[in-house]
Amino acid sequence: MRHKSYCLGLICLYLMLMMPAASAGQRIKPTDYWSLVRSASAAITTDPGQASLYKQRGNAYYCLGKYQEAMIDYNTAIVLDPVYADGYNNRGNIYNVFGEEEKAVADYTAAIAINPRHVKAYYNRAIVDVNLGHYEAAVADGTKAIDLDPLLAEARNNRGLAYEFMGELPAALADYENALKLKPEYSEALYNKGNVEAKLGDLSAAVKSYDQALKLDPQNSAIYNNRGVAYTRLKKYELARQSYDKAIKLMPANVNAYLNRGLLFSEQKKDQEALTDFDKAIALAPTAVTCYLTRAEFFDQHGNFAAAAAGYQQARRLDPAGDTVVPLKYREQENIF
Repeated sequence: MRHKSYCLGLICLYLMLMMPAASAGQRIKPTDYWSLVRSASAAITTDPGQASLYKQRGNAYYCLGKYQEAMIDYNTAIVLDPVYADGYNNRGNIYNVFGEEEKAVADYTAAIAINPRHVKAYYNRAIVDVNLGHYEAAVADGTKAIDLDPLLAEARNNRGLAYEFMGELPAALADYENALKLKPEYSEALYNKGNVEAKLGDLSAAVKSYDQALKLDPQNSAIYNNRGVAYTRLKKYELARQSYDKAIKLMPANVNAYLNRGLLFSEQKKDQEALTDFDKAIALAPTAVTCYLTRAEFFDQHGNFAAAAAGYQQARRLDPAGDTVVPLKYREQENIF
């Protein structure tokens, strides 16, 4: 039997705006952001040439999810003050939200050119570097952010992700551990630490990290999914089942959890339950190649070669570039492969 590939979830990276910080223990409410919008708008009426007012209102719009309005304000701030580094940084965040990564990089680079010590521009550019697969650049930008602000735990976490994607797992683990020294109740770093521990084969440590992360973020479906994978590999099947069940309860559209629970059922010889989960995953993600490959492998292992061939064929249709790995016997059987 071919080694099973379990589906892991990844933690998102977080962009940083240049904004005044809330007081310790305070959480800014949406109503407070609308209050900022109103006060900034009133000030703009009195002094329409003040770039900082547009940036202030743009920040409030950003936090309210009003990205188009925020973009207009950041554009105005930059027109009024072309060397306003914070305006470029924050507009770069909007471009990133819109999926325009190259424009985001250009804005972060402009902010850094104006202010070579702009920590958050380095930090944010590193995030886009990771998303673009430019991992060495992400490490360089993350390192610069850390040099400028050694207490910025988030920069260590994000550099850890770049190292992880590069396959430099010990370096990634060190960054996650150092992030946690600075910020012990940092659920994302705990989760990422668990992922690397699992990749390094220390599954018990991974489970412990996931458990700690869940105490801080008990509604995170992805953490339950990945803990389920660790339990499955430890052959603690009932605990794995409970983790997958919880992941699905929290996020009924969690495709990875359905695939992984299906693999668990398959390993337990619960074939009908496994097939039901694979079918559900495909229903949720009908263009996901992994779903068809997983079900096709299941059919192949159970001697349903026609269904397996159909599954591999569909995977190849969805992956015309040819990156999908199809067993040789099915490539020989179907000329379209």
